[in-house]
Amino acid sequence: MNNEPCQPRQQFINKRGRPIISTTLLRKLPVQNKEGRDLGVLKDLMIETDRGTAAYAILQFEDDKSFALPFSSLQIDLDEMMICVDIQYEVFAEGTGMVMPTEGAN
Repeated sequence: MNNEPCQPRQQFINKRGRPIISTTLLRKLPVQNKEGRDLGVLKDLMIETDRGTAAYAILQFEDDKSFALPFSSLQIDLDEMMICVDIQYEVFAEGTGMVMPTEGAN
């Protein structure tokens, strides 16, 4: 992956000229670091309900770890259909991850 800003495909541009993507598609894209190392996929997005913006994404690393990544740290490349983050693989491999709440828990 090159370090140039993403140039979104035309079908991913809204009427105001802003890039958009569905969460369904976003969750299917592979996540890699700048060295091209596979980090996993996005498991979920956390939305700020009062602002209607994505606060952070949950990265599913390997099978047993989840990490919160600020949405602003995701470089979404729609031409390559992938997500890139500038974080070393070892940060995730050596980290403990986060405890995810159980669905339906109050």
